[in-house]
Amino acid sequence: MSPLGVLLRGVPRPVARSWRFAAAVHPLARLLVPGAGTAGSAGGGAREYYGVSDARRIASASGAFEDQPLGGLARLEPPVRFGFAQTPAAPTMVDVVTTVRRSADVRD
Repeated sequence: MSPLGVLLRGVPRPVARSWRFAAAVHPLARLLVPGAGTAGSAGGGAREYYGVSDARRIASASGAFEDQPLGGLARLEPPVRFGFAQTPAAPTMVDVVTTVRRSADVRD
């Protein structure tokens, strides 16, 4: 169990998945998980929010594609270069809800 997961599970799920909470904790998320974020632009004047309620490290996994093994787990390097936030570099399973608010919705 990751320390971040313990912290996230301590927040009531309805709160953790709220766009308002995601906006409020965005600066803290950037400090705890460098490159990650919980709020940003979705383009076209819309805002996007990631409500995260759990994070668990993945210790092992296996799989195949067309009978060929996919190989072992590895860190995500280099980081992805799209959107406003990065994924964790270490193999991690994250429980996340994405909310997109159109510009007409952003006023409230």
